Amino acid sequence: MVGGPMAVSTAVLAALRADGVSVLRVAGPTAGATAAALAGLETASAGSHQGFGWDHHSAGFGVARGNGYQDGLAGAALLGRGFRGSGPVPLLLTASPTTLGQGLVSFLHRVGTRGVGSPPTPVSFLLVLGGPDAVSPALVQAMAGAL
Repeated sequence: MVGGPMAVSTAVLAALRADGVSVLRVAGPTAGATAAALAGLETASAGSHQGFGWDHHSAGFGVARGNGYQDGLAGAALLGRGFRGSGPVPLLLTASPTTLGQGLVSFLHRVGTRGVGSPPTPVSFLLVLGGPDAVSPALVQAMAGAL
C-alpha cells in the first residue's frame, strides 16, 4: 500500500488485513519521501527479503515534479517498461520545481554512496520528466551533486 493514512485510511488497511491480505504500507511524511521509500523498496535485494530486487543492468531513476502529477504520470509508462536497456525504473519526486525535498536528498545520498541493488551498481542516469519549468536546471545539478 503506497501512502500514509491521509492517502489510504487505517480502516482500509485493517479491512484488508481482516480479509487475510498481507499488507505492507510504504509511506513518508511527503509525496517525495514516499516515492523515495518506494524506490528504496523497488531497488533493494529480493534475496534478503528487503525489497523487490528489480533488475539493475543500468541503474537509474526517473525524476518528476512532485507538486504536479502530469509529468510523473506521463513518464510512468516509460519507466515501468524500462529505459536504456534497464528493467523497470523507479520514479522519484521533487518537492517543487526548485526544491528537492529531504526525502529525495537522503535517497540520492544513500544510492550515490552505496549503489543500487545487490551486488551494488552505481547510478548511471537520472531521467528528468518535464521541462525546465517543471524541474529547474539548478535542481538537476543539485541531484547530480547529491549522488
